[in-house]
Amino acid sequence: MLLNQRVVAGLGNRDADESLWQAGIEPRRLASSLTADEVVRLDRAIQAVLDEGLRLRGTQRDLFGVQGQAKHRRNVFGRAGAPCPRCATPVSHQRLGGRNTYWCATCQPLTSAPEVSAQSSLL
Repeated sequence: MLLNQRVVAGLGNRDADESLWQAGIEPRRLASSLTADEVVRLDRAIQAVLDEGLRLRGTQRDLFGVQGQAKHRRNVFGRAGAPCPRCATPVSHQRLGGRNTYWCATCQPLTSAPEVSAQSSLL
């Protein structure tokens, strides 16, 4: 759902993975299973991740050739097997919906909400 541009325009894989990590939400959860508190936490996390990305000038080079610094500030995205900066658990990785997805199994536990297929998950 987060990567569906008709639902949430402008989020990429990095933004979605980092937002879910910051909010403590497991990426395989059904969007419909989120509590009101989780929706608020996710909304705030998305805003924080996007704000940080803008402040750090993104991940690409600008028109003047200056490299953005956001790619150096990743907590889980692209860090499979590396320690989570919050708890040191190795970062998990799985392809969901044809995309690489990264999360911390300790900080983002799969709660009693059912694990589902990639078509109906948050990503």
